[in-house]
Amino acid sequence: VFILAFLTYLAIDLVSDKLLNPQLYTEVFTENHIYHRVYTELLADPALEEATARLLGNVKLEGLSASLYSLTTSTLYLVLPPETIQTAVEGVITDLTSYLKGETERLEPRLALAPALEEKLLEERIIGALETVLAQRLASSDAAGGEAGAEVDLEAIAAYTQDLSQGELAGIPASTLASSLDQLSDRRRAEVADVLLGPVKGEVSPLTRLQVEAALAADDLPGAAAIAMRPLLRESVSEAAAQLADDFASSETLDPLVAAAIYLEETEADVIARLNAVRDLVSYLDRRLIPLTVLIMALALALIVWIHGHRFLDVLRSAGVTFLVAGGLVVILWFALGLYLRTWLPELFEGRQAAIPSSLQNMIGDAVASLATELWSSVWRSALVVAVGGGVLIALSYFPHIVALFERVLAPEGPYRKALLVSLAALIVIVPAVLRAILDLPREKALPCNGHVELCDRPFNEVAFAATHNSMSIADYGWLWPSHDGGVTNQLNSGIRTFLIDTHYYDAAASLSSYADDLSSEAKAVAEEALDLVGYETREGTYLCHIMCGLGSTPLPETLDEIRRFLESHPREVVTLIIEDKITSEDTEVAFETSGLLPYMYIHEPGQPWPTLGQMIERGERLVVMAEVEPPPPVWYHHAWDYTEETPYSFESPEEFNCEPNRGGTDKPLFLLNHWIERISPSRVDTVRVNEYEFLLGRARQCAKERGQIPNFVAVNFYLAGDVVAVVDELNGVRDEGQPARAGVNAGPQLPDQ
Repeated sequence: VFILAFLTYLAIDLVSDKLLNPQLYTEVFTENHIYHRVYTELLADPALEEATARLLGNVKLEGLSASLYSLTTSTLYLVLPPETIQTAVEGVITDLTSYLKGETERLEPRLALAPALEEKLLEERIIGALETVLAQRLASSDAAGGEAGAEVDLEAIAAYTQDLSQGELAGIPASTLASSLDQLSDRRRAEVADVLLGPVKGEVSPLTRLQVEAALAADDLPGAAAIAMRPLLRESVSEAAAQLADDFASSETLDPLVAAAIYLEETEADVIARLNAVRDLVSYLDRRLIPLTVLIMALALALIVWIHGHRFLDVLRSAGVTFLVAGGLVVILWFALGLYLRTWLPELFEGRQAAIPSSLQNMIGDAVASLATELWSSVWRSALVVAVGGGVLIALSYFPHIVALFERVLAPEGPYRKALLVSLAALIVIVPAVLRAILDLPREKALPCNGHVELCDRPFNEVAFAATHNSMSIADYGWLWPSHDGGVTNQLNSGIRTFLIDTHYYDAAASLSSYADDLSSEAKAVAEEALDLVGYETREGTYLCHIMCGLGSTPLPETLDEIRRFLESHPREVVTLIIEDKITSEDTEVAFETSGLLPYMYIHEPGQPWPTLGQMIERGERLVVMAEVEPPPPVWYHHAWDYTEETPYSFESPEEFNCEPNRGGTDKPLFLLNHWIERISPSRVDTVRVNEYEFLLGRARQCAKERGQIPNFVAVNFYLAGDVVAVVDELNGVRDEGQPARAGVNAGPQLPDQ
């Protein structure tokens, strides 16, 4: 009777405490990298090529090589980030398990993806993903060679534009990429711009056209092509984004009840009836059968003890054998159940494999295997405790002096010995069961810091952060020679946590003389045209500019407001600003105060150790601000070079990269790695090469070895190209093996050998 009650109790506990514990599934999915594998395996599955193309605005992917196809699917991180899917799936799991356990009265397990897919942001993410793919194609074409200085081939460019306008991400021929553009006449440059813009040449704004001509004047055909790509694809991508957002809002496939009904070839009412039957059963098991099994076990063990109470030796042996058999029987039955499930699970999917891509079957198989392992561990622990307890009791019975000792202890109790032993036996069962019911609350999920739990206990100066150089220099914002595609919010959503920005007062009338030495005559002419277009008047307020505000500017408060909104909606993230300040600290403080950022400011006390990310998050001090020129006050306006050392930044080719000390000297707690090729028109092709995972990681590790610490800020141009976020995760020792990088995971941060 005891054994049957114990087996029943264990089975009920397995259902209510394990199978209906949402934390079990979140851990299994995380352990198997399911949310990242959606991109690297599921969306890369040829069977889902059409669905993948739709997510990217219905571009044609047939012409992409395997590596470029992988890049395409990895950039879908930007369209629908894994964190969004994880949050939605965990919400469904929690809703379903709570309903089955009777904790909630309504069942609404819909995947809440639609709120995360705001149409405009979705459009920008799709465009950004396509720009990354295009840059890779242009880099591949450029690498193929071509005759430098050849005459520009307008027919080849026109063919490329035609393909692009129809959604075909073809590359510009290498022979054309090698053409010299900086010596083109104004008329010829305008012709090339017309051909690049193709069918939208009469519809784009003067500023967009000027951006294209500026890139051409700087001999940057890939840059001109990337800027022209936006208006060429804008309409189709906008339609695709709107349709995709609408699909996610209305799709029945996002409702697990409907999806289950379709898969099982039943009605939704049938599925709900099944769930309600399970809910009623779980309620009965938890509220009635669990207490009953505990009572039966207590009475059965008490009866065993009562029968043998006159001889303590028999009490030990009979109770011990009962426990030992119970534990052994659990193991035998579990193995038998495992053998049955190995046959039953394939039968469950039999005939339906065609509806499930092989990549998804693999993901399901891995998750089920991990789930079985976790459940087996739970069962094994319970069985082991009982079996070991039985073995100990039997072993004690073979030590006469121990038995005699207990007999002497019980002798004074005389007629009460049976009642005493029975009470102790009952308590052996009842007390653990009651304590478990009281204390076995759902395990609190460890909260991440900057996306990873492992970083919470790590000091700020021992964490690497993905950074952008000239973060405000963005094509979408109308900058003449941009350093990035996609706004500040997109950068934050993509994993950028450090921003290198320049603050200025707006003075479009400033002379070009100090800037002219770095410009060709053609580029200078385009710059003057830009100043004519935006006007020469001086504007009030503070701005983010680079060199001259007339060549590109963003109001400082607008960017700070974007950062504030991100911090508000992401309470577990720490962000850093490194400011090349051309305005006073007083005006900077006004801008930060107006934007509502002052409550988030971190203040570092000189000489004190840096706090951990977890401590900064707990205190709400999640924005670190450093300035290159002005020192405090305000107290949160840290002087950058008091705390930060860096590498040089004026590299003209990848071969020139080095790790030598620059501003800030050495022996500072923070280290800025400047990693970009310096050009008037920052090159997307350059960036694809130098931001490539192995190249960037290799330089970061080399500099860490030479400088004695990991780079805290890894700053790049065109953050969408390459793998800067994956590199930073690798430096931190937290890179998920599901991420689209090409090296293994290390267990800890990559510190140099001393």
